[in-house]
Amino acid sequence: MADRLLQAAGIDPRADITRHALGVAESAGALKDGKVDAFFWSGGVPTPAVQDLAATPGIAIALLPHDDGVGRLLLEYGNDLYKLSIIPASVYRGVDTAVPVAGAMNLLVASSALDEQLAYDIVRVMFGQREALIAGHPEARHLAVPASPESSPAPFHPGAIRYYREHGWKH
Repeated sequence: MADRLLQAAGIDPRADITRHALGVAESAGALKDGKVDAFFWSGGVPTPAVQDLAATPGIAIALLPHDDGVGRLLLEYGNDLYKLSIIPASVYRGVDTAVPVAGAMNLLVASSALDEQLAYDIVRVMFGQREALIAGHPEARHLAVPASPESSPAPFHPGAIRYYREHGWKH
């Protein structure tokens, strides 16, 4: 996603920047230590590593809007992967205004060899325990039965299809 956004902005991600293959926690640590100037991350908001970074004395963070790249991403990669998202104001200390960004769909991926009943049960428990998932991370509030079998960039597992048909799909 970072490479695609940089390319949409006219930046060559292989030549115009120094790249580091770090996770979000390692990236936040590298920024604290002055080893990097910035980093990309894609994840649910709030992200604990970014919250910690923003709460660090002597550190002020700035989230950079990149909503201008969303249109280009949609044109090049279709509507299934990216969307305009908003990081709300005050989610992170020092970020006082909402920040428009490119968002990406999250997928729970399973092997097609996974037992159908087990896949069904996983989806059933996810929806049955939705409130507990939300308590664990607020982004779980977006968990919803997909609109249709065509609403995913990857095919649905037969166990998930069975659950979704029992809970709203008309197909």
